[in-house]
Amino acid sequence: MDHKEVHLRSLLLVIPTDDLLKWMTKIVDASKAGEFLDIITWRPDQGNVFDLQYQPLILADGFYLVPLAILANSNSLRNIYASEFKFGNPLLFDDGSISTLGRQLSESFGKQEFVTATGINHGGGDIDFIAVKADVMIVAECKNYLLPANVFEERNVFDHLLKAKYQLGVITNALAESDKMRAICDRLGVPFINRDVVPVIITNNRLFVGSKFFEFPIRSVHELTHFVEEGTVSTIEGTFRQWKTERLKIDDIREYLSHDGYQVGNVLLEAFAPRTKDYAPHGISLVIHDFVFDPVQALAKIKGLELLQLPAEER
Repeated sequence: MDHKEVHLRSLLLVIPTDDLLKWMTKIVDASKAGEFLDIITWRPDQGNVFDLQYQPLILADGFYLVPLAILANSNSLRNIYASEFKFGNPLLFDDGSISTLGRQLSESFGKQEFVTATGINHGGGDIDFIAVKADVMIVAECKNYLLPANVFEERNVFDHLLKAKYQLGVITNALAESDKMRAICDRLGVPFINRDVVPVIITNNRLFVGSKFFEFPIRSVHELTHFVEEGTVSTIEGTFRQWKTERLKIDDIREYLSHDGYQVGNVLLEAFAPRTKDYAPHGISLVIHDFVFDPVQALAKIKGLELLQLPAEER
């Protein structure tokens, strides 16, 4: 068997700093070439973990070590965002550390006359987002991450959700204590009464949304804010209202933030059907199992929910 291609992919080029900078100006503006290399380069004195995916170049003693296969097959633009995200770049987070999800939720829930706050300490940590109205107190643990590019990042995302599950457990246990609940109510300026605590994990994308392997629901910030402000779902056959009346009621949000009450989300998940593909590259049997979305079935299931279809002028 010819291993030439394997050998070529495993080569590690050693390039003088000035030479690589000169080459980079052919694909990146000369004024930005140095900054670009700084972002994708790892140095022994950086003090952070060496991660080839995010920083595929190594700088040592005036030379760049370049693993061609990794650099050529990486999504450099996406990985730059991921790398800077990990390092707390203030251009991604306003103050370098605080996610904007809580602020998005505060704006949205504020339009529906909820009393909201972010970063309130419950005595054993912070609550990322909290909203109170009538007899409901919504507490959210927010996780802001890029969509994973491989199974290792996907596992890392799942680990973040496990952490969120643990943190929500701590929060709900704390709020079960009357003195801590009273202190939170005082901070929010709302009466101390018996309220249902509705916990939820909020993410910035749809990965794992609707999953039922946690006792706490997982919702996308964009989907949740749309539900709170508009309460509609649009299809090729029209727009349907998810609220039971023309205005958002407490029971609407209570149901939406439950596993069984997540009506539209559940029927969309049910519209995924298993699929198996067989391949035989070079005589090797390869079987891939995945899921494919059936939009026709999804639309039929949404119509089966008997939601109110809005006239064209109200969409």
